[in-house]
Amino acid sequence: MPPSGSGLPKGKRKRHIFGTDNYGDFLKSKRSVVRIMNDDELCCARAIIVAKAIEDDHPQVKSIKDSRKPLQKQLAQQLQEEVRVPLGPCSLDQIKLFEIILCDYQFVVISAEHGHSIVHKGPESNKQIKLLMHDGHFDVVTKLPGFFGSNYYCLRCEKAYTTEDYNHHSCRRTKCHACFQFHCRDYELLKHTKKPELPCKHCNRHFYGVTCQLNHLTQKANGKAVAPGEKNVCDSHKKCSICSHVFTSNAEEHMKHCGLQYCPSCEKEVNILQHKCYLQAVTHEQKKNKQRTIFVYFDIEARQDTGNHVANLVCAETDQNDTQFTFEGKDCVHDFIQWVHLLANQEDVEKVIVVAHNFKGYDGYFILDELYKQHTTNLKQIENGAKILSLELPNIKFIDSMNFFPMALSNFPKTFGLNEMKKGFFPHFFNTQQNQIYEGYMPEKSYYDPDGMSPQRKEEFDKWYNEKVTERYIFNFQHELLAYCQSDIRLLKQGCMKFQSQFHEICGFNPMVHCITIASACNVAYRKN
Repeated sequence: MPPSGSGLPKGKRKRHIFGTDNYGDFLKSKRSVVRIMNDDELCCARAIIVAKAIEDDHPQVKSIKDSRKPLQKQLAQQLQEEVRVPLGPCSLDQIKLFEIILCDYQFVVISAEHGHSIVHKGPESNKQIKLLMHDGHFDVVTKLPGFFGSNYYCLRCEKAYTTEDYNHHSCRRTKCHACFQFHCRDYELLKHTKKPELPCKHCNRHFYGVTCQLNHLTQKANGKAVAPGEKNVCDSHKKCSICSHVFTSNAEEHMKHCGLQYCPSCEKEVNILQHKCYLQAVTHEQKKNKQRTIFVYFDIEARQDTGNHVANLVCAETDQNDTQFTFEGKDCVHDFIQWVHLLANQEDVEKVIVVAHNFKGYDGYFILDELYKQHTTNLKQIENGAKILSLELPNIKFIDSMNFFPMALSNFPKTFGLNEMKKGFFPHFFNTQQNQIYEGYMPEKSYYDPDGMSPQRKEEFDKWYNEKVTERYIFNFQHELLAYCQSDIRLLKQGCMKFQSQFHEICGFNPMVHCITIASACNVAYRKN
């Protein structure tokens, strides 16, 4: 969960103009969001009042939800005065003051700037006040499953899921996979020593004990008590006596698919007990249109004098020609992403594949942070722990060349036979706000981080640095920063293109189009050939 406090934006008056990401259109499409349209600085209190009225099923809920009517503002002002929070923007720290007054409600705050993750969650309660924070403004989320585009949402594990069963939502620490209830006493006592053995003749399932069995008769699968006319766990989850599959549909519907299961390799339903399937051959279909794939190679340089990496230069080049594109200043990553979108929106372009060396451990975090700031809602990520293997948007895919050849960029010339090219040296620790307009003698050696170099690389650096000092070389920071970044891009581009060409010649396909790692590329090559 991201940190709270002053690091997050504060709620304030409604911004009527959204960025190029059309976040306003996204909110309009969500029936699970009540938008607070105010011209004062009460959006947080207004949102809390609306969320509370919805949760309480207030008799005047329609009037309270309508920002144009005076009731919402009146109640918001009363609440703000009761909590003794000064009029103005509200931070997460001030939300905690509202929690003290409304102690019967669990406050849940979702942040668009953090990829719609929950940045604040109060003590558990049967009633929730769910707020959406974006652009320094608060709106109301009425239903979490609807907002996250799923059938269910668990606040305990902060997970959206489509099917209410143990496979899709286990909550393994506290949820019993027999009765589907949290803190099942029988499950807590016996889960490590025995399997559920107490049978139920109605649903054909087994339970850990009498309490566990009683739970499945009196509770629903979501943990709530059964109301008249609703299905308990026994009614909603039954085990087939033929195929032993636990199904949630009616028995008649299940019998149509009894014993069948979808095989992802064969891409069809099969009798899973009799089915024998093998590794399938891969065929890459020939393009039926003339749309092209564009490769973009880029590198990001950043200041780190504040303790955080702050990007101040992005250099990029496509595989279409040798034109260099540069994006400078505090908005360089934003401008770069907008440029990539322009490339992807061309009529004759099918996909743009954006490549950086060490994207997973460095450049990718700048891109991901900017996409979160733009409230990107259609982003797909493939991660390995904290490493970003791939980011994908419609028609755009970001990948890491280091996943195909795990080596330093300085080894590219020798590896790919690029004898005319060479990786230079740059004082990354010298990239501070104070030195942006520096022009003078060479910076001290320590700014180049020689201790972080390999012995061979350090020997090359010492020779190069001493030559520069001897000739009294004048170091222009902006010129050197741009030249170094552009040189890295040319080296990356030439190495990747050489790799793609040789791989295609041997295996018949471009690995960087179809795969994101050398392992997956080799797997496809084996299955294809």
